[in-house]
Amino acid sequence: MRLPVRAVLYGLTTWVVWVSLVVGAVEALPEAATGTALFVTLKTGALVTIVLGLALHYLRRAGGASTAEGLLLGLLWTAVLIVMDLCHYLMVPFDVGAYFATVAPGYVVVPVLTTLAVRRGQDVAA
Repeated sequence: MRLPVRAVLYGLTTWVVWVSLVVGAVEALPEAATGTALFVTLKTGALVTIVLGLALHYLRRAGGASTAEGLLLGLLWTAVLIVMDLCHYLMVPFDVGAYFATVAPGYVVVPVLTTLAVRRGQDVAA
């Protein structure tokens, strides 16, 4: 990985922006709306948009990358997201098993997206 500190900072930015959007939506919407499948889908869509945007920006600033670097970037960001979630949940009682059964699997899309962003960037450059 060419810029490991920057990669971690981008991962933290991903988490902050995504959690801010989700918390803002939960606060703004009625409780009945936040428990629906549509809300979960919109949360995932927001995560996808944020990850793709930041991945493309990171890779542009890093001067291009290989597919392996895109995968490593995604795995690093997934780890950052999970660690930040767990740190956030330390302040609020929660069930760790339920977290790893419901929330954490949604982060599987992050390495896929960063790898695809690298491939897309290579296709555009060619």
